[in-house]
Amino acid sequence: MRTPRIISINGTVRGVYGAVWYVTITTHMFEKLPEWVRVVLRSHGSHDNPKHTVLRIEAVDELQALVRFQQLWDCLPKEDK
Repeated sequence: MRTPRIISINGTVRGVYGAVWYVTITTHMFEKLPEWVRVVLRSHGSHDNPKHTVLRIEAVDELQALVRFQQLWDCLPKEDK
């Protein structure tokens, strides 16, 4: 399975702990992950579009958030539905 298309990456600065980035992907791709992975990942639905899911990634900048997301996705087991 290929890496999902990233719809957006938005970040906020959180003081001592660094920055938190929110990576938005489609809910369809998120649901391809096993149930236990969906529970462990910090995620929530998008307020703008119900077809999108937002994942929380801690990183220094946008590029590191993108790389961490891709590494995470490549390592996770996927289910074919």
